[in-house]
Amino acid sequence: LGVALIFGIGYHLFKKLNKDTKSSSSSSSDIKDKIKTSLSRWNEVKTLQKFNALISANKDQSMDAYKILHLIEQNNITPDIISYNCLLDMSFRLGQYETAHKLFEEISEVTFPVQPDTVTFNILLKHIVEEIIKKEKTFDEVECLLRDMERRKIEMNQITYNTAIDAAIESRQFNYAWELYEKMKQSETVKPDVFTYSTLVKGLKMVNENESQGKKYRYNDAAVSKDNCERALEILNTIKSNGLQLDNVLFNSVLDILVSFGEMHKAEEIFNQMKENHIQP
Repeated sequence: LGVALIFGIGYHLFKKLNKDTKSSSSSSSDIKDKIKTSLSRWNEVKTLQKFNALISANKDQSMDAYKILHLIEQNNITPDIISYNCLLDMSFRLGQYETAHKLFEEISEVTFPVQPDTVTFNILLKHIVEEIIKKEKTFDEVECLLRDMERRKIEMNQITYNTAIDAAIESRQFNYAWELYEKMKQSETVKPDVFTYSTLVKGLKMVNENESQGKKYRYNDAAVSKDNCERALEILNTIKSNGLQLDNVLFNSVLDILVSFGEMHKAEEIFNQMKENHIQP
């Protein structure tokens, strides 16, 4: 019986080990096939436009920015700022942060043939906002980037302003957010949109929630002379007067602000407006 038991256990262990070895071999083979397929796809590309499109769609972590740049150069193609922006965005998207920072440092050199543009800084700002939300970066880095843009005489576009305002709100830098908003309104080329207004209302709501918990985040009187309720209503009216689309989130955020400050009459007006616009409270 003992011999039979030992033989039986040994047999089952052998079968399991054999199955695991085959599974491991199959998995290794699959990885090799994927790498081969990926390289084949990259090797087929012969134009810069197709390289840029493939970089934007790339999800393969085995292909980092410098491998791709090497392939581009092998085809006697000179990468442009669009290529570098695509590589920068891809590096952040794939979690290759060191590569992303190295790329930015390279194109930031005055002597480098390709120089950063507005899109470059927008990609960096987007990444910083994600890190601010995770409490891994501070608003100082946003200010540093905006100063760098100004020094290089690179224009801020709508995405730049909106991302910077969002970063300020997430960092509880409410004064700075409103300063950027005022600057945006005065710009001849960029104007606030629904995202701008929604972000500002989010900020007003955050101030209110923090104050209700005993935390004080006060605005600078020189920058903002009206209270949160008036500001929220002003934003709502501005959106309507500009013919922009109002949504459920925006209405409900303004409603929350008014109710929390006891402005029940104004809250009722907003509630009726929501019904008129067929928006569910």
